[in-house]
Amino acid sequence: MRADSSLLIQAMREGADCEHLFLADVGEQIGWRGGKTKNVFSGRTRLSGDDVLNILGNPNIPIPDFRRYRVFLRIRQALLAPAEGYE
Repeated sequence: MRADSSLLIQAMREGADCEHLFLADVGEQIGWRGGKTKNVFSGRTRLSGDDVLNILGNPNIPIPDFRRYRVFLRIRQALLAPAEGYE
């Protein structure tokens, strides 16, 4: 299975549905304006590398614990874990 930006957008959409959040609220948590949120979730705009890091680095952005999204959860866990030996 490929982990690409369209799968991450699908994960965010399903996570927002599971937690009964509006997509605009999810976009606001990332720091996006309304137009960018609409364009990203409609597929008109692709995610940049910075967007992906902002999404995975923010534990408040819901990503469901489904098998197809576990790669994103592992990356998030690695991003949020304190670096060993650098405390």
